[in-house]
Amino acid sequence: MLLVGTYTNADIVSKIIKSLLKTWKANVTTIEEAKDLTKLSLEELISSLMTHEIAMKEQEWEVNPKRNLAFKIVHQIKDDDEDKKGIEEDIALIISQL
Repeated sequence: MLLVGTYTNADIVSKIIKSLLKTWKANVTTIEEAKDLTKLSLEELISSLMTHEIAMKEQEWEVNPKRNLAFKIVHQIKDDDEDKKGIEEDIALIISQL
C-alpha cells in the first residue's frame, strides 16, 4: 500500500528555498528577513524569484552587451592570384578582430 502525504504551502516554500543555488543566497536572505515564510504563498515566492532573475539578466546584459555587427564588402577581384590571396588575408584579419 502506497501512502501519499500532502505538503503544506510552508513546506513547499521551504523546499524551494533550500533547493536554490548559492547565487540566489542574497535574495533568499532578503525574503527570509522581510517575510514570514509560514505565511508566504507560493505565488509570492515565485514572483519574487522571477523579479530577481529578470534583474540579474538585465544586469548581465549591461555588463556584457551583445554586439551585432554586419558589414558588406564589395570589391572587384581581378583574375590575378596574388590579389585574391591578399584580399583573402585582409578579410581573415578583419574577421579575426571581431
